[in-house]
Amino acid sequence: MELRIVRFRWVAVLLLAVILSGCRGEALGPPRAVALEVTEFTITPSAISAQVGERISFRVSNTGVLEHDVSIQDPSGEKIALLSLMTNQHGTLQIEPSTPGVWMIVCTLPGHEMAGMTATLQVNP
Repeated sequence: MELRIVRFRWVAVLLLAVILSGCRGEALGPPRAVALEVTEFTITPSAISAQVGERISFRVSNTGVLEHDVSIQDPSGEKIALLSLMTNQHGTLQIEPSTPGVWMIVCTLPGHEMAGMTATLQVNP
């Protein structure tokens, strides 16, 4: 009887190890770096593409003379990330888009989006 319990425990341990090894994801590499420049009244580049689940690190530089921000919005219009920058400042936003479609990158300060401070992130399945 004791031998059966020991065998059962070993089988259970081996089975658990096999199951857990299947749950382990691949090692994640660094996110793809995308440089964004904001100035009066543009965001460069104005069009970017990505894949669903791709990790992206936006390195944002404000080269303008005014304060600007960068808001990343999913296709439903929900704000996913926001970064505010004074002139000559830079910062980073990281996202991992989960929904295909056109994501918007805009400056949300009053009048800036209407003046042309927009870019698109096309997320493909």
